[in-house]
Amino acid sequence: GSVLEAADVDGAGPIRRFTAILFPLVSPITFYLVVLNMVFAFFESFGVSTFALGNPDLRPERRRTFDLGLEQRLLGSRLRAEATLFHHTYRDQIAYTLDFATFLGTYVNLAKTRARGLEFAVEAAPSTRIQLRAEYTYLDGEILVSGDAFGTPVYEAGKELLRRPRHQGSIGARYGGARVSVGADLL
Repeated sequence: GSVLEAADVDGAGPIRRFTAILFPLVSPITFYLVVLNMVFAFFESFGVSTFALGNPDLRPERRRTFDLGLEQRLLGSRLRAEATLFHHTYRDQIAYTLDFATFLGTYVNLAKTRARGLEFAVEAAPSTRIQLRAEYTYLDGEILVSGDAFGTPVYEAGKELLRRPRHQGSIGARYGGARVSVGADLL
């Protein structure tokens, strides 16, 4: 058995098992990850990068978001369907641009962009051990005003936002009980 199982047999509650056994086991890894993330965040914000030049004129992003959603549960909550309509308007969205002559990039502001679309999700639990899920998102993202990225062809007004797929979906299934479960997702 494991140390956690032994503590459970000895009568330790979940809080005691976490504070006395689990947290001390993972704290060196947690400390390492926190320090590593802080170093990366510092250099991303203030340091010298071999991939990006600093931009002292960079402004923070601002956005206005509207979402309208509907959720319906059926069959004693064993079937759930939801739909969400969304519209996001961004001012000064931060984008990365690359100078192909020097292969140095920098971050710039796109003056105004828009992302709107529709999300659908269906979850079903045909039995207590089986859960099924399907999701679909339609996204229409567009650059409305180029801003600081003027002259960069991929960031011209009327172009689609980069790295935002128009159609995205996934399906998934889970099988299991309280102690062990297995699942798979297909994106």
